[in-house]
Amino acid sequence: MGNTKHTKEQIRERIQQKKILFDGAFGTYYGGKYDTKQLPELANLEAPERVREIHTEYLEAGAQILRTNTFAANSFCMDRSKEQIEETLRSGVRLAREAVAAWRERTGETKEVYIAGDIGQIPGDALAQKDTLCREYKEICRIFLEEGADFFVFETFSEMEELLPAIKMIGEQAFITVQFSVNQFGYSNAGLSARKLLQRAGEAKEIDAVGFNCGVGPSHMHRILQILEKPEGKLLTALPNAGYPQMVTGRMLFTGDNKDYFVDRMQQMTALGVDMAGGCCGTTPEYIAELAGKLDLTQYPQAKKDTEPEKQQAPKEDRSFYHTKEAEGRNRKLIAVELAPPMGIDDEKLMDAAHLLQKSGCADFPGFSFGTYQSRFHSHGGEGGKRDRYVCHAPYLLPG
Repeated sequence: MGNTKHTKEQIRERIQQKKILFDGAFGTYYGGKYDTKQLPELANLEAPERVREIHTEYLEAGAQILRTNTFAANSFCMDRSKEQIEETLRSGVRLAREAVAAWRERTGETKEVYIAGDIGQIPGDALAQKDTLCREYKEICRIFLEEGADFFVFETFSEMEELLPAIKMIGEQAFITVQFSVNQFGYSNAGLSARKLLQRAGEAKEIDAVGFNCGVGPSHMHRILQILEKPEGKLLTALPNAGYPQMVTGRMLFTGDNKDYFVDRMQQMTALGVDMAGGCCGTTPEYIAELAGKLDLTQYPQAKKDTEPEKQQAPKEDRSFYHTKEAEGRNRKLIAVELAPPMGIDDEKLMDAAHLLQKSGCADFPGFSFGTYQSRFHSHGGEGGKRDRYVCHAPYLLPG
């Protein structure tokens, strides 16, 4: 998407020849750069120079895929009229193109740059509001196609059922990337495993690239990718957060400088077969510049699966928490107790209660859940929009 129209095949062939870099975060970078809690998408109409400036910074850093500033440009997140939301989507495409054109004119750079229409998961009950969500995704895609979009990025999704009608509508008209968000245990907010998510996306012939973004830092994303198989015929993406945020004066912020660590883990992920690398929350143009300068983007031939019958291997020892010497011979079901955490930060009584349950034999594995909280570290909060997201974390088991 840009001055030159690209086909799906042209984009795929380019990436198969050499791995490619996405840009980094827009929302968290925008909030920090301009010290604002305002929804970033509002800037498309209210402060377009800011949007062009951030796109330009990522171009100068070495990004070759720019995502439009439209992640939350939908009726659920933006407290704006239908016409204003549509104009926000259209201006998101135009501003990215303007940034590329001005950058080329100033630098004389001729390398290929792709502008991807960025679509985030719309908050809502995917089951109860499925028809409504499907219609809105299709409408967003229709607008992007009218603007000449040839590259789409659906990102931070917990499932993809409501996306399928829009994906089928796009069909062969554009290159389609679908990225999921999972926690450090490899599960999405919808309770689907990373393996299942890749499997389902791999079954959709219209999708060209699948992968993960947000949710976790580079180390956890690397661990998750280590145990997964790349869907046959699909390119693989990885855009982790810079790390994990901290609460500072009422705001979720990414602090510290871990660019070297980030690059090291990204190098390990590209070695696993990741074709398209970049960053999500907390990453900045400096992170992308480090990736561009140090990441090996060579496309090495991937080892083919061994089609010979698997050799018989010695049985592996079962190290699961419920299969211990103490548990053997116990002819009863396991008992799990989930304790609600306190409202404050003092968890001493909670931990004492958990250990008491464990030692008394009343529970085999007491644990506690962080429950549901409002997560703002993907810049899902802000003035002028309803961008709060609710994230349910799995119970954390106490060590025995």
